[in-house]
Amino acid sequence: MLQTRSALLALSLGALSAHALADELVATRPGVMCVSADALARLTLPSGDSRTHAAAVAPETQSLAASGGCVEIKPGIRVTVQKAFKNTSVVTYRAAGAQNEQTFVIPNIDFAAATGGVTPVAAQAAPAPASATNAATAAPASAAAAATAAPASAVAQGYRVAQRVPTADRAGTVLEILEDARVTPELHKTLWGSGEGADGLPDGVSHAPLLGAQVRLVSAAGAVLATRKLDYPLASLEAAPLHGLPSPAWFLTIDATAPMGSYSGPGTEILVPAQSGLEALSYTSAQGAAAPLVLSRTGKADWKIVPARAGGTEEIEHVFCEFAGGDNFVTTYRTYRFAGGKWQAASRQLRGLWESDREFPARPDFP
Repeated sequence: MLQTRSALLALSLGALSAHALADELVATRPGVMCVSADALARLTLPSGDSRTHAAAVAPETQSLAASGGCVEIKPGIRVTVQKAFKNTSVVTYRAAGAQNEQTFVIPNIDFAAATGGVTPVAAQAAPAPASATNAATAAPASAAAAATAAPASAVAQGYRVAQRVPTADRAGTVLEILEDARVTPELHKTLWGSGEGADGLPDGVSHAPLLGAQVRLVSAAGAVLATRKLDYPLASLEAAPLHGLPSPAWFLTIDATAPMGSYSGPGTEILVPAQSGLEALSYTSAQGAAAPLVLSRTGKADWKIVPARAGGTEEIEHVFCEFAGGDNFVTTYRTYRFAGGKWQAASRQLRGLWESDREFPARPDFP
């Protein structure tokens, strides 16, 4: 149903360009994005905020948001622009843990270019509220139009700022990903998940091994508050779509894909800068042991976010299969829950092979 509505939305906006834009945007503040351009227009206030964020949301507003396929914009989420207009853009977005991308209309005022600093998307003047009419008739605008950038901090030789997202704290700090300067934004997309490393660099560029990526926390004034070196060249950040946590959380995904084999791929950690800086959160097992919470997505592992069974913060289901010798495999089904102020895990193991080209296991398979 959603895919059908998305297709109708694209047709209603008009094919202003034969080619999709490659720009990636990052949300700089809360808002709402919708499948229906009309719903977005009726829900968006002049400031870019949404009527759904009111202290008491009217039933008709809730109904409009639901019928328009609207979801909350969480600061730091990344979207890919398909068509850009004066006040709105048509984008694709895949939520963390989701299997497929979805198509939405976003208000440009709530987004910025995902690379090269936090820069407003639209013109320097604040855009008018989104509407189906102005989206369909306005001239296309570059989704990465430059304006005033936030203060930049010094970058180590050989690196570039590949991603810069606000942490949504009152101090105005930002999280940054630094990558090898030879890895352009387009090359980042090409290399991600390939395992090629420096072999995937174009001709005419040094093929020396790629520098390991870094994640760092930077103040509003541009001072580097903390830096952490990563073991692989490519990484990305996204606001964790988890509700009810004491502080904003971020998914740090590190691409550990190897050229061959089905046991390697991206690994995702949870960062909570307000609590633990740049260190990955840990979980506590049923036996009381603590370990880093890392979510793998490989040929023999996958994960997704699901609603909590008893309400509250969403749960994370993680399935992964390991070789047990001979012709034997063991598959682990693990559920992470936030309870008592910390992440806790419950696991069950079954003999047998599971691979990620199969359907994700059913909810009852997880403890």
